[in-house]
Amino acid sequence: MTLRLNASLVAALLILGSIVFVALFAGVVAPYSPNAIDAAHILEPPSWHHPAGTDEVGRDLFSRILFGARPSLLVAFSIVALASTGGVIVGCASGLAGGLIDTIVMRLVELVMALPGLVIALALAAALGPSLVNLAIVLGLLGIPFYARVARAETLSLRERAYVRGARTMGAGTLFVMRRHIVPNLLPTVIIFMSLGLSGALLGASALSFIGLGAQPPLAEWGALVNASRTYMLDQWWYAAFPGAAVAVTSFGFTLLGDGLRDALDPKNVKA
Repeated sequence: MTLRLNASLVAALLILGSIVFVALFAGVVAPYSPNAIDAAHILEPPSWHHPAGTDEVGRDLFSRILFGARPSLLVAFSIVALASTGGVIVGCASGLAGGLIDTIVMRLVELVMALPGLVIALALAAALGPSLVNLAIVLGLLGIPFYARVARAETLSLRERAYVRGARTMGAGTLFVMRRHIVPNLLPTVIIFMSLGLSGALLGASALSFIGLGAQPPLAEWGALVNASRTYMLDQWWYAAFPGAAVAVTSFGFTLLGDGLRDALDPKNVKA
């Protein structure tokens, strides 16, 4: 798997590298504790002391946004990890099995994809209870069909290759063929979809947190911060603007990462 740098990939690495850095070292970078209440500075606009303003109990929003990067990124990566792992297993197994099993599995996948994803996510998240863990599980499970279709399509092509047929002829089992020949060769495609899926995972998690089904107070998480700002949005614009900008910039970074990886890993773009 050859990786060639390009403008989109470099820009994505700079954006996401900076965000991951502040998430990891928020305790050093943030000027205040994310939960430090200051009744003397309630709902103050951005200033030198509070670059992103303060919230309804005087907490520094800049610090809360920095600390909020941790749960926001963690839940996005968890969603994509669960969806891609489950999808690759289902798609590879279905593609290698073929016949009636493949038909049944793909019809079930298409049935799930035909359902209104947001409605199902809302129902499941509400049933399980509001928390980031439940949110990640729900969105991760709903993402499995998309990766399953990608993995199956690649598997159908790979299983016709000479080395796969040779392994089958020599008596190799399905699990061995999947682990040794199928999964390693479909990883570039899956990685591209994973990088693009991170953007949707972040937006989906932030949306569910915005309506109260994700992070719960006092945890600083970007979607929850925007949710807390609803009452003050018209007069205290900074309360919603800065957490929303963090979501937008990070989502943009993930999209650039996906575009950059697609160009970098595309064999047509690799010069001999």
